[in-house]
Amino acid sequence: MKRNFTAALAAMLLVTGLLSPVGSMNASAAEALKENSPDSAATKVENEPINGLKAFTDVSPSHWAAGPLQRWSANGIISGYDDGSFRPGKEVTKAEFAAIMNRIFNYQEQSDKVPADVQATDWYKNDIAKGIAAGYLSSDQKNNIYPSKALSRAEAALALEKVFRFNADKSSTAAFTDLNGVSDETAKAIAVLSSAGFVKGYPGGLFKPDGGITRAELAQLADRMVSGLLLKSGETSLGTVKGNVVINRADVILKDTVIQGNLYLTEGIADGNAKLEGVKVTGTTFVRGGGEQSIGLYHTSLGLLQVAKPNGKVRVYASGSTAVGTVQLLSGAILEESSDLTGAGFGDVEMNVVPHNISLRGTFAAVRSADSAVSGSLLRILGTVGSLTLGSPTQLTLENNSQVAALILSASAGGTAIQGSGSVTTIDNKADGVTIGGVALKKGSTGKTTLPIASSAPSSSGNVGPISTPNSTPEATA
Repeated sequence: MKRNFTAALAAMLLVTGLLSPVGSMNASAAEALKENSPDSAATKVENEPINGLKAFTDVSPSHWAAGPLQRWSANGIISGYDDGSFRPGKEVTKAEFAAIMNRIFNYQEQSDKVPADVQATDWYKNDIAKGIAAGYLSSDQKNNIYPSKALSRAEAALALEKVFRFNADKSSTAAFTDLNGVSDETAKAIAVLSSAGFVKGYPGGLFKPDGGITRAELAQLADRMVSGLLLKSGETSLGTVKGNVVINRADVILKDTVIQGNLYLTEGIADGNAKLEGVKVTGTTFVRGGGEQSIGLYHTSLGLLQVAKPNGKVRVYASGSTAVGTVQLLSGAILEESSDLTGAGFGDVEMNVVPHNISLRGTFAAVRSADSAVSGSLLRILGTVGSLTLGSPTQLTLENNSQVAALILSASAGGTAIQGSGSVTTIDNKADGVTIGGVALKKGSTGKTTLPIASSAPSSSGNVGPISTPNSTPEATA
């Protein structure tokens, strides 16, 4: 849908001045940005004709950033000043940058640790707290963040890389000659954004990392990095989108769409639902929102799927012809394959957070957890797993005669307790203190092990250990 904003209605959106991306630009750099703007016809984000731009008194329809300014103001993401101006050449502050990012992604969580130079009465207090919780802002060693200071190009690049989580080649370097003073992390962020065509440099191979960013430039950059923004509940189809898509509200049904970029299911979904039906994502799909009944994949094809729900309570279920590549779990989650699944379902699962509370329901080829001595991880399996590698102390429960073909316990998985109802065909144990069905499991290899039903509870020390059923004896041998 499109909304036709009159000047009067658009003026109602003018609250605080907000905006800008990577760097103060001379005429040639500005022209470079203009020439590399995305194809607005493929964005489907409630865009307005540029000649309808009347909200800002100082931005003409011929301005090089008029299109992005129209798009983002119409969607309520950016705003101007009380006098009706936008001031496109004004540099953006950290607080203003945070407000823009938070509006696009609809971040909800706020950090309890607010920088010393942010007061409770400051208009940007909540935005700074959200930026810190989301991980794209941080204080210095003196616990200051300088919210009213102009955001530098280097700071913007690092923050944007953390927001959009692009897969940077760790060996990649940016082709700029003036980055000697920036951190390695920042240099790599600049490299990945530059290689993707999101940020540009200046003549002579310069990036000008300490330079500021204007409000118009941030609008242009946001336009490049977010080709589709769904901020209303309901059913929609975007066709083919050449770029990234953000869903920041619950109860969105995205159908029949090809996303040639990343898909972000943000915290704005909260504990609500979202459904993808007939969707193909060639990049990474990020899940940071959704509840325990919520993210549905129907006849959908995904590449890498990364789940990082802040409270760890989210269910992602696959149905129909759905096929998903590798799944990275950076939080607790439920992965479930529906009984009507005809596609490949979920690919290999990497549990990259410890401790975790994860439930896998379906058929999984390979599942592995990160190596860590931290105890408290819970893993429940309902279905079959080809290869399961545990790298941390885990309370593993097999439910309803589930099967694991090969179980590998690394040395850091000491204290693991295996229980429930099911079987493990082979076990390779390199850890101490492992129990299965309440019986100690020695190091080395074992043959098929069948578990009867057993209950378990973690000990008061925090280590996991099962309480075996009185008449049950596992077949495991040491």
